[in-house]
Amino acid sequence: MEIKQVLESNRASVVLLAIGSLCPLGASVFGVCPIQPSVAYVSTALLVFAAVGVGYGWPWARMFGRIVVWLNIVLFAMLVVPDWDDAVLTGSQRLHVECGVIAGYFLLCAIGLGLKRRT
Repeated sequence: MEIKQVLESNRASVVLLAIGSLCPLGASVFGVCPIQPSVAYVSTALLVFAAVGVGYGWPWARMFGRIVVWLNIVLFAMLVVPDWDDAVLTGSQRLHVECGVIAGYFLLCAIGLGLKRRT
């Protein structure tokens, strides 16, 4: 099977969203990225809701999931990561890498949710 065929399935979308729902919560609880716990809880709840919707085959759930995933990309790629010059001065380059990896994962989720099944 091709990767595209795997990502087109509802099961893969549910798994991507379920794993993605753990990212903001884990980033907040373990202090990986400086994210407010309330934002992490809301993001996790929305991702779980989207995963349940995709699992049940609700027609709007994939689009809802894509919107939530793109909001998480913005959160981790643009709002959480400090300026690189400041990171060099404070020694927090690791923060860039960790938040970048999480944003990259959400980008993979957005791509997977954006693929349409062949009919």
